[in-house]
Amino acid sequence: MPQRFAPRFLVPALTLGFLMAPALLVAQYTVPGSLAELPSDRKERVEQAMREARWGSGRFRLDPWITLSDGGYLYEDRVQPDGSTKLEGDFTATAGAGLRTYLRAGSRLILAAHGKLDYLYWADHDERRRSLGQFGAGLFGEAGRLGMEITATRAETQNLLTAESLRYAPHRVDEARGELDLQLGRGLFLRFGGGESRFRLLDPEKQGTVPFTQLDRDEQRLSAAAGYRLRSGLVVTFGYEESTTDFVAQRDRSNDGTAVIASMAWQAARFSLHGSFARREMESRAGSTFGSFEGTTYRVQAGLGGRRGFSPVIYAQRELAYTLDVTSSYALDERRGISLGFPFGHRATVTAFYETGELEYRRATGEATHRRDDLTAWGATAELPLRRSLRFQTGYRLVEYDSNLSGASRRTRQIVIGIAFGTGSRGPWY
Repeated sequence: MPQRFAPRFLVPALTLGFLMAPALLVAQYTVPGSLAELPSDRKERVEQAMREARWGSGRFRLDPWITLSDGGYLYEDRVQPDGSTKLEGDFTATAGAGLRTYLRAGSRLILAAHGKLDYLYWADHDERRRSLGQFGAGLFGEAGRLGMEITATRAETQNLLTAESLRYAPHRVDEARGELDLQLGRGLFLRFGGGESRFRLLDPEKQGTVPFTQLDRDEQRLSAAAGYRLRSGLVVTFGYEESTTDFVAQRDRSNDGTAVIASMAWQAARFSLHGSFARREMESRAGSTFGSFEGTTYRVQAGLGGRRGFSPVIYAQRELAYTLDVTSSYALDERRGISLGFPFGHRATVTAFYETGELEYRRATGEATHRRDDLTAWGATAELPLRRSLRFQTGYRLVEYDSNLSGASRRTRQIVIGIAFGTGSRGPWY
């Protein structure tokens, strides 16, 4: 196996949560429409969650959490024995319970920990029934000129892993990371970060013939950047990042990478602009079939908060995704879309989106293969609060990939009708 390195430091925090490094350097699957979700400051969310916690007082707070979500019928396109698809429904529900704890250490530091368990029930699909857990601890806040955020988490989830196979699969991501902001005065600051993530498929023997274990890997990153905060609220950064990825699967695509990174964030009363950019160079490690990549990745988003709750958002992304296709090493995932949120009646809210994109498959040489998948996705969701802890939810989502490779085109439709019940705050699980 390739030699691994461990970060020498796991240092804290970033003032803007959107600009924090994602859990994985290479995301496996981006849910269509999710790029429209507005970023938020995790430290501020932890502060708010501590204030809203139901139990305790003073420096120590407890927030119990009980929920029943996704309760209702989910209709999906299912492949039939003759190769055709048919829209079939199944009753599903997720029940969960958890606890968040908060301890204020000094005037501006918070120690937080959480644990929760979910049970996913499907009436007709035994392979989708399972228990999943999330656990973590973190330090958030400021000490003098230092803004800090240190977290260690384990998150087990079941969702789509790759755009190549629109199939649910359970997996676990273990992560430790830290970030530090050092304020220099007059809007200038330095930012340092480091972290390690581990991606593993759960119960691979139950996943049939789809080789999801090819995606199991460990990732490490170190970064340093300088930034400037203008009086208008605009924040810009420019820096450097090093990364190492070790694949533990038989198909080894381990690689080392460097990147020149930049970011911007501007939050005004009715307008927001966020973006992160990286000029990446990635090379194979010894014995790896990854090959090389040299290019720019980015994620940008602009949102407008209008009157009466009307909130349009436009967004775009260009990222890497590791592939299951044995003829390619990775794919470039490009997206662009628009989302509209608006009130409906006195209490209901509706969100609709439309998104297009391409998956361009690359060989180990970095050259494009013959395969390209064109994405078209759209959908809408509506939520109506019935009582304080009870909500009615419904929605429709269509995701379609049109491939130039014979037999590789795929489509999934989802229709959701159900209710959600929950107690406790909607604070972060980090």
